[in-house]
Amino acid sequence: MAGEWYIGPAGDLKQLVCPEINLAVSDVRYGGVHQALSGARTMDVTGTKQDISMNFTFLDEADYRWLQALQTRHIPGPHRLISPLRKNRLTVQAASVNPTASIRPGAKLSAGTWQWVNDWPTAAGYGMRSTEWAARTASSTLKFDSVQGVPLFPLEQFTGSVYIKGSSAIASGSLTIDYYDRYGVFLSSATPEAASVTTSWARYTITRTAPTNAATAVLGVTATATTTMRVAAAQLEPGASATAWDQGGGATLVLVDQLPSTSPRFPLMNCSVTLLEA
Repeated sequence: MAGEWYIGPAGDLKQLVCPEINLAVSDVRYGGVHQALSGARTMDVTGTKQDISMNFTFLDEADYRWLQALQTRHIPGPHRLISPLRKNRLTVQAASVNPTASIRPGAKLSAGTWQWVNDWPTAAGYGMRSTEWAARTASSTLKFDSVQGVPLFPLEQFTGSVYIKGSSAIASGSLTIDYYDRYGVFLSSATPEAASVTTSWARYTITRTAPTNAATAVLGVTATATTTMRVAAAQLEPGASATAWDQGGGATLVLVDQLPSTSPRFPLMNCSVTLLEA
């Protein structure tokens, strides 16, 4: 599936034909810029969202009708867009272990408190801060994109990974995967992968194969001890092993905005589709 685009509801993703060259993918900042009397500027950032534009030529009827069904809401959205440009299928908020995000994307703690700390695993590449998870109860969990989940394909092999550092050693930590069907109903949990956390940054991974009826998965971290932990650089990607950390956004929740179309020769269609991250 490398280099391929997919779009549609989780559990019913359809492959797109290759779009024309020069497709546009923009990370748009939302918020405001304010200027003081001194001329100094400050910026409020409420978030960033992707805007994506693709052009297609000579689409056959089946491919065009699928896009049309999404755009007209015959198949209600938002939909998932699997992008070959970004391998990490977690949202940007979850990949950076951000618990401040809205209810849908990001990291969610079942118990305890959190704060940003300037401590980053250098092996993960660029970065500065991690999330310190304290005052935890036994068996509390931290889950990534737990509301919307991460889309999977039937029998797809995938790998979850996260960097963890403890204030003291934890012998009984683990990485977990929960599976859900296309309607968001819980199906089962994969066998956890043990993670013996130490006082130094280390990357922990879990590799599993999706069941045939699973549409999404949720990556999590749990430990029976109440030791304070620092967590950074989460990732969920296709494949049998973890690769270099990516900032996320590879399975964006999108709205199909516009679909201007022409027919150069019946029944083939030329069209441009504009997708807005939900």
